[in-house]
Amino acid sequence: MPGDDPAVRRGHEGLIERLRWRGDGGALVSAAMDGTARVWPREGGAPVVLRRHAEGSTVVAELRGDGRLIATASTDGSARVWRLGAGDPAPIAALGPPSGRPGRGPPAALVDVAWSPGGARVAVAGEDGALRLWPVGDEGPSGPLTSLSLGTGPISHVRWIDDERLLVADGEAQLLRVEAPAGGEPVASRLAVHGAEIRDLAVAPGGRRAASVGVDGRALVLDLVGEAPPRALEHGGATLWALDFDAAGARLVTAVDDGSAWIWELDAAGSEPVVLRGHREGVLAVDFAPSGDAVVTGGADGEARLWRKRQVSEDMSEWTSVRLPHAGTGWPGDRERSVWTVAFSPDGAQVATGAADGALRIFPVEADALIAEACERVGRDLRDDERARVELGPTAPRCRRP
Repeated sequence: MPGDDPAVRRGHEGLIERLRWRGDGGALVSAAMDGTARVWPREGGAPVVLRRHAEGSTVVAELRGDGRLIATASTDGSARVWRLGAGDPAPIAALGPPSGRPGRGPPAALVDVAWSPGGARVAVAGEDGALRLWPVGDEGPSGPLTSLSLGTGPISHVRWIDDERLLVADGEAQLLRVEAPAGGEPVASRLAVHGAEIRDLAVAPGGRRAASVGVDGRALVLDLVGEAPPRALEHGGATLWALDFDAAGARLVTAVDDGSAWIWELDAAGSEPVVLRGHREGVLAVDFAPSGDAVVTGGADGEARLWRKRQVSEDMSEWTSVRLPHAGTGWPGDRERSVWTVAFSPDGAQVATGAADGALRIFPVEADALIAEACERVGRDLRDDERARVELGPTAPRCRRP
């Protein structure tokens, strides 16, 4: 009915930390600061809730490449692997939290989790400085757990380069490469150092390069196949929150605390970045569309923006944006209304956003579908002032209503 919000999926009771689409696009996994992860059918309906972590803990989740298993890790010190199928999912493998720790304090928080590309092992990062490598198959654990203590403070991020190498960010703002052959002892070596805390880390598709962003206002781009030194992309000193590679690994988009997102052409030496401006407060999340011609951003202003690349002339293009409707729940500067995570569906037809109020929203990407949804939301065509508020240009289509 008019006034309903068809985009919103509710259920989480805390900030949504991470969103991941299943490879076929049929479901979306969300993980939040309420001790749960949830699996949402793309076409609607009640989610499947994964509950075996402590209430109120922060959970992160990752899908195995084939979408059949989900790994979760939590600040309560536990990790789980879940098998999806008919009925309620149950964990087929579990780590911690340790029990009976007299005099040793609470278990170390587990803060990141990642599947190896071949799906045979799960990497789990801990605030105790240990990297756990966990062989898990369809029926449960498939080998002994390996733990490598890096001795350099908490591990904040972990990503696989390939099935035997990982990239890790630690508490001393270092980027480490870990050689971890199956059945062998893992060995770590330092690749680069940020000047302050690392906020995000990504390996490009194909594994030829990686990048990290941090509080020091730089993105570091690493050559993973050659001997080139790390390349620093400067952002004027503003904190960087997140990053994403395009599908070719040739471009990088960064989320900047001054309300902008920067797109870098990594194979074009000396090229200047394209700067996308529109958010009123810091950009916290970014994602490239699979096609590479669109970007979605989420910000501390409680808004998300869908940016598209448009060809203006034969040798010139520009990026324009549409605001995706969000209802901020606070005042400017109140991070409780922030959009912390965004993700395009694998087919690029939809985009999902997760906010600090626990609301998950799924929007169509095409202009006609976005406008039709807005009309459904208000029960009529949009007035000119409403179209201007979401920044629809004068050439955008009107609602098609009987």
